[in-house]
Parts: sequence; structure tokens; C-alpha cells
Amino acid sequence: MLVGAVTLLGWWLDIELLKRGIGDAVAMNPATAVCFILAGASLWLARSEPTPPRTRRVAAALATAVAFVAIVRLTGYFVGAEVGVDQLLFPERLADVVAGRPNRMAPNTALCFLLAGAAVLVLDVETRRGRRPAQFLALATGAIALQALLGYVYGALFLIAAASFIPMAFNTAAAFLLFSAGVLAARPGRGWLVWPASWSLRRRVNVGFGIALCVLLLTAVASVWGNFRAAAAAQERGAAARRRIELLHLETLMEEAIRGERGYLLTGDTLFLRPYIDARDSLPAALESATALFAALPVAAARFGTLGPMVQDAMTVFSLTINLDKSGNRAGATQMVRRGLGKAFMDGIRDTIQVLLADDEARAGRLDASANVANRLAILTGVGAGLVAMVLLVGALLTINRDISKREQAEAALRESERQLAAQYRRLEELERMRDNLVHMLVHDLRSPLTAIRGNLDLIQLDAADALNPELVESIDHARSAAIRMTEMVGDVLDVSRMEVGQLPLERVEVDLEALAAEAMASVGATGERVRLEQAPRAVRALCDANVIRRVIANLVANAMKFTPESGRITVRVEGDAVGQKVSVVDTGSGIPSEYHDKVFEKFGQAEASRAGAQRSSGLGLTFCKLAVEAHGGRIGVESAVGKGSTFWFTLPAWGGVPGRASAD
Repeated sequence: MLVGAVTLLGWWLDIELLKRGIGDAVAMNPATAVCFILAGASLWLARSEPTPPRTRRVAAALATAVAFVAIVRLTGYFVGAEVGVDQLLFPERLADVVAGRPNRMAPNTALCFLLAGAAVLVLDVETRRGRRPAQFLALATGAIALQALLGYVYGALFLIAAASFIPMAFNTAAAFLLFSAGVLAARPGRGWLVWPASWSLRRRVNVGFGIALCVLLLTAVASVWGNFRAAAAAQERGAAARRRIELLHLETLMEEAIRGERGYLLTGDTLFLRPYIDARDSLPAALESATALFAALPVAAARFGTLGPMVQDAMTVFSLTINLDKSGNRAGATQMVRRGLGKAFMDGIRDTIQVLLADDEARAGRLDASANVANRLAILTGVGAGLVAMVLLVGALLTINRDISKREQAEAALRESERQLAAQYRRLEELERMRDNLVHMLVHDLRSPLTAIRGNLDLIQLDAADALNPELVESIDHARSAAIRMTEMVGDVLDVSRMEVGQLPLERVEVDLEALAAEAMASVGATGERVRLEQAPRAVRALCDANVIRRVIANLVANAMKFTPESGRITVRVEGDAVGQKVSVVDTGSGIPSEYHDKVFEKFGQAEASRAGAQRSSGLGLTFCKLAVEAHGGRIGVESAVGKGSTFWFTLPAWGGVPGRASAD
């Protein structure tokens, strides 16, 4: 439709470029432009599937009008009648100087319009075998158009025109090629297009860009070839011009020589010999220069080789005639002239030069034609590359828009899910805060009564132990131990809470880490053969809060004792180097499954791990250890496997890596 509208604008404004497209091609007939607008509109209306009945009727009417114009024009060609259907618009401007006859709708153009109209009319027709006649008609239209385009590229008129009729215009052929592609694209996934329609999006994109790369490569090759042929043609034109100059110079010298000879014979004045003498002196250099120019052309060089002897023979005759006259034998000189030898040699020289000039012109013409073909091919491939790029861009735009729509829908659903998750997370945070506040309040309020219970039990043991029976003393001792454990648990909860909010200050001092480990072991009753401290080869010193790190080691050893059978062994190892210090507690217990390695350090992880079936966890004690070690700038972890025991370890950074030092804390 756009091509037709632009062509009509060209006829209205009388702009040859808009009418002809490129180069010196035939102009598109105005009726052809109107038919393109009608055909494009009909295909545009019929593009949707299914097409609404009213829209389908309008599309069919437009396609029928196009086919009717084509039938009328073809009938006129067949019966030899001057049917004026293509002479109605701009009749005063239809004389085409390129075609040498009035501009008409070409027979192959009319045939393509007949096929195009029929293709739109049967666009939704499908045979029992799943074949689509519209696709056959579109391919036939495209083949005729492609043939015409190749004819323009190679300058082959028989590919463009039928017999002696006016040829199809270049822009007409290009528009038909686009129209045939449009018919195939109007029903994707039908007929022959089932196979490419089954491809995945990635494969279609890869194939499309592969075709684009091939077209771009062909464009580059055609461009390089066109430049090469143009350069070769220009070089040959330059060489032909130089050879022409040398040949004409040689012919001029011979004309001067014969003119000098004739002038001297007529007047007897030696002054007239000057042209002859100048020509005689210049001929050797002229022959040598011309011979060098023709040496690169074997056929021309052979023909030019016959020119040298003729020049020598002619100059010999001229010299003999002049010498006879100078010696007083004018009759002999006159006889030489009358015999016509000099004239015969000159005629031969002139004919040979004309043949050489004609050969040069033919050779240059062939190179010019080759350069024109290469230039047309470069133009066609450039246009093809542009069309492929347009198709790919449109396809990519549609694909990207579809993908963006899907992504927007997915993002909207994701945002809704995130909103719901955020609301649930806020609710969980509120519940967590409520639990922490409740636990903190209960634990804080429990400390005073627990302290009172422990104090009273201590007083009973001190003051009335002798008056009580042994069973009651043992019960009081158990109650006192339980009160102590509950007090420690309350202390753990409060310390963990303060550690989480950064309210537990660290008093860093330089300590002997091995001695600190021994004190921690003693505080939890880790003595005897079951628990041993592995002696380091040298003292390991660290800068830390001694009370906090002692408690960390005590918690790790107590946990190891709790979950290691009496027959097992527990080893406490202290190591140190320039990087930092490391304390490890190695046991031979049942081990911890790998999925619980991180859980044991979480708050209340003991209860969760126990419910999950794990036998090794340290609850708040390990949570305190983790917070305390990380507050020192260190790391803590566990290495364990079921049936192979566990190794709990923590590291403290070297003194230079400890932030704050003792004075800063």
C-alpha cells in the first residue's frame, strides 16, 4: 500500500524517482499502483483469523477488483486490443522514454495481480491433505517477482519482459515479493508453515538471525565484488584511454610524416620536411610506449605487433621517395608516389588503429557492464538486507512485547505474593517480639524467686543438715541443683538477649588461652580420663574477654559431656598462629546430621532439633557461644557426621585484627 501511494504521489508531482524506484528502470503504471493499494488493503483486512464476515466481504471485494483489472489487461494482450484500463490515470504523462512506448501494465504484472487477488480470495481454503492454495499462488507470485528483480540485477531483459511487451517495473517486482511474503505470513502455522511454526522461540530466533547474518554476508560480498568490478572497470577505462592516446599519437605522427613527404615533393622546399623529420624522430619512442601499454593484452598485443612493421615500411617508402627527389630523380620519386605504396601502408595503419580502438572500447564496455551488474546486485542485496532487518525488527518487537506482557503479569503476581509474604513476615516478627518480650519478662521475674529458693536451700543445708534424715537431705540437694540450673538458664536467656542488642560489654585482656580452657573445664567438672586438654607446643595467648570466652569453652565442653557416652572421649585442643587462635572440642559421640549443623546455633535450636529427631543440640548455650565469638570478631562452627562424633570449634582473630583493643572496650 505504501509503495502504491508513493508511486501515485510521484505521478501526481511528476517525480521520476518515486515513479521508477531506482536507476533507469521502467516507471510503475498508475493503475498498477492503485491495484497494489487495493491488494494490500484486502490482505490487511483478511489478516485476522477468523475474519469477521463483514470484513471478509470487503476484503473479497477488493481482491476481486484487483483480479478483474488483471483479467481485463491480460485479455487485451491476448486479443491484441488496446484496453484502456491502465490508461485512465495521468494519460498525458504515460509516454515512457525508457520503454520507448506508452506506459502500460506489463503482462507479467497483470498475471501477478491475478495470482495475488486469487490468493486473498482463497486465503482460508484448505484441502483435505492440509494444503493451502493461497500459499501456492503466493509462491508463484514471488517467483515471478524474483525473476524480474534478477533480470534488473543482471541486465537480462528476457527475465523482465514478456516478448516485446513493456517490462515489469523494478518497484513493482519488489512490491510483489513483499506481498507474497505477506500472504504466507497471514496464516502462520498452516499448510507448509506447520513445520517452522512448531519450532521453539529460541530456534526461530536463531534461524531468523542466521538468515540475517547470511544476507548481511551476501551484502558484504556483493558490495566488495561491486567495488572490485567498478575499480577494475575504472582501471581498464584509464588504460584504454592511455592506449587510445598513444594510438592516436602514433597515427598523428604518421599523418605528419606523409604530409611532410607530400609537401616536399610538391614544392621541393626542405622546410616542408620538418613535420616528416619530427615524426621520424618521435616514432621509436611512440612505438615503444604503445608496445608497453599493449603488452598486458595478449590478443591486442598480437594485433598491435603488426602495426610496427607497417610503420617501418611506410617510413621506409617515405624516406626512399625523399632521397630520390633529393638526388635529382624527381621522376623516380613521383613514380613511387603514383604506385601508392605509402598510401597503402597508411591505410593499413589507420585500419589497424581503428580495430585496436574498437577492441579497447568493447573490452571496457564489457567491464562496465560487469560493474553495472555488480552494482545492481549490491543494491538488491542491500535492499534485501534492509527488508530482512525490518522483518526481524518487527518480529523481535512483537516477541518482546509478548514477553514483556507475560513478565508484567508474572511480576504483578510476584508482587502480590511478596506483599502477602511481607504481611505474614511482619506478623511473625510481631509474634517473635511478643515471645521474646514474654520470655524476657518471665525470665527476669524468675531470677529473684530462684535466688531466694537457692538461698533458703543453702541455709537449710548449713543450719539443719544434721537434724534431717538422709533422704530429705538428698531431696534438698537435688532441689538446690535444679535451682542452680534454672538460675544458669535464666542467666543464659538474659545474656543472649543483651548480646543480641549489643548491651553486653566486653572487657578484653591478654590471657593464656590454654589456662583459660583448663579453668572452663574445671568449672563444669570435666576431669579424669574422659575429658582431657591437649597440650600445645607453646603458649597460645589471645586478647579477649576472659569471662565470656571461659563461658564459651565451658558450654562447648558441657555439651560434649552431655551427649558423649561414658565410654567416649572428649579432647579440648588449643592452637594459635599469626592468623589467630582456634579452640576445638572434639568428642566421640553419635554425631549430628548435616542438616542440623546450622540449627544448633539458632535461638531455641535445641527444642527444634529435638523435635526433628536430632540427638545433638545446645539450645541457648550454643546461641550464646555464637554471639560471643562473633562479638570478638571470630567464627564458630561444627564438623560432624552421624556415628563419627562431633568437633565444635571457634576462632579468635589475631590481635591486629581485633577491633577496639582492651582500652577501647
